[in-house]
Amino acid sequence: MNRISRRWLVFAFAACPLTVFGGELPKSFTLGKYVPADSWFMVHAVHNPERDYLGDHWQDVFDRLKESGLDKDIGSLIRKSIPESEREAFQGHWDTISTALRAVPWSKLGSREIAFSQRMGAPMPKYLVLFRSEPDQVDAHVSALSEVLNSFAKLNEKLKVEELKMGGTHVWRMAIDGPLVIELFKHGELVGISTGSEGVSSLQPLLKGDGKATAFVDTPEFSKALAGVETPEDMIMYFGIHRLLEQMRVMIGDIDGMKKNKGEKMANANDVQRIITHAMDRLDVIDNITVSMRTEGLREFSNEVVTLLPDAANKPFAKAIMPRMSFKQFDRYVPADATGFTCSTFMDLNAMYEMVIDFLKTEFPEDSKEWLAKWEEKQAGVDFHLKNDVLSWISGEMVSVTLPGVGMQAGGVLMVRLSDAKLAKEKIDGFVKRLQAKAEETQLMISPVAEIETEGFYSVMHPMMMMAQVRPVIGVHDEWLMIGMGPRDVNKVIEAGKEGAETFRQNERFKNEAVPMSGDIVAASFADLSTMGQEMAMAMSMTGMMGAMMIQGEGAEPVRAIFGMMAKLGPVVAELDFFNSSSSVTKFDGRRWNSRTVLNYKPREIEQAQAD
Repeated sequence: MNRISRRWLVFAFAACPLTVFGGELPKSFTLGKYVPADSWFMVHAVHNPERDYLGDHWQDVFDRLKESGLDKDIGSLIRKSIPESEREAFQGHWDTISTALRAVPWSKLGSREIAFSQRMGAPMPKYLVLFRSEPDQVDAHVSALSEVLNSFAKLNEKLKVEELKMGGTHVWRMAIDGPLVIELFKHGELVGISTGSEGVSSLQPLLKGDGKATAFVDTPEFSKALAGVETPEDMIMYFGIHRLLEQMRVMIGDIDGMKKNKGEKMANANDVQRIITHAMDRLDVIDNITVSMRTEGLREFSNEVVTLLPDAANKPFAKAIMPRMSFKQFDRYVPADATGFTCSTFMDLNAMYEMVIDFLKTEFPEDSKEWLAKWEEKQAGVDFHLKNDVLSWISGEMVSVTLPGVGMQAGGVLMVRLSDAKLAKEKIDGFVKRLQAKAEETQLMISPVAEIETEGFYSVMHPMMMMAQVRPVIGVHDEWLMIGMGPRDVNKVIEAGKEGAETFRQNERFKNEAVPMSGDIVAASFADLSTMGQEMAMAMSMTGMMGAMMIQGEGAEPVRAIFGMMAKLGPVVAELDFFNSSSSVTKFDGRRWNSRTVLNYKPREIEQAQAD
């Protein structure tokens, strides 16, 4: 059985090209017709038999999570934070809640379909989760979920679960505090959980399906966004950023009403309203982000499109995030033996800085004079001016290269494209001289690097770095500022940038596993995920154990307990060793970023052999 709900954890990795563009969802996507039209976010996944092999992988992860005993640790941590006289009663409630949560077959709730949506609401957003499972399992699922509500209701005598009927909908309703309402409902084979004071009552027109209410998937905004991405087979996601900001503006407009009701207590409401609204106006440049997903064997593909608003190009924020220089040769400076890379046009940091300064001057005309004067004074005091000494010579495009390490030392180089390489060299030389003058104070040892073929590189050493056997280097080569983990890494990157050099394009894994990359690219990546689970497990176990040992003194016990939980999560994340690699490529047409990504999985027999 496909565990759709678990796929959300890796949804950000997925994607790649299809040749069919839609405008309407395939018939297998049925839950969208129950999602309210004013939703600004929706993610909807359906069962695809091609993904059934992932079910066993994720079952291993969830089984190990159950075995970890984290629920008992969390209960113990909470118990110790409450008065001793209340601990026994709390323990009984917690055991009841834990038992109820464990009894829910979470992986099977959305075995056919699952959808999640969000609308703006006060005092909390309106969430809606919809499940469609096998027909013969629906009653058991609802019974288990209702028991979870009942177990939480036992925490406080004011909490009660009320059962009621709304037409053909059976509802279990728990009010936490006035408008804070959680409702579990069953309508035929459909099971859902809703929050917000309106709850299931607001869904009745959609549940009836008489055509008198418009569903989110039938809105012009969603239909237009759907037509811009490849037809989904597994999942569709819509994030309406412009919609969200519009709904927030409406909520902020209610401040006027609050002011009238509360008098002088809300005397500054208009100022708050104006500042927040104007900030949103400046940031309101993206219409929506839409993602579709499909699966082919051991490969998961997705297509993500980020669309700017029609008038966005004239806004400073849009100009700051729009690409300036694309990567005509994405693989230049990426050695053939690299384990991964990322390149991105990132953003214009100088434009972002100017936008912030302009916002302060516009929204705080009097106060900003003093603030900016103090900012200039502090910069002059340390003889460092952010705009002149850094932002003025950085273009913003970035490349990160991951290289095989030597011993315990990881390998890699971070590159930042420069708008003025000559000025960059002058500024770096100036920084070095100032730091060398304060060597005794900072314990930093900065010296020229002879091993790098390009002159002007410096190594930066500190006693802590020596213990870790790390020797970072920094310098300028061509139009790039390069920061490497050592001279060897920088030399490899420089060599890969030479005409006719072998690059990552010749790497066998890249050729076999990556999404096709050609033309003017504004972002691209390739990552080796084959040891991701082991690396995450080691990091969490080490961090957890070291943190638990290092945190001492009064009040340290709760923090030590949290670090201890991290250590217990090590074996859980170790089960994530069924990923193989991911890659992505993004292009920009002047209004849209169009990204395609592919996530490759290991065959289960390989993953099991590596675990053994």
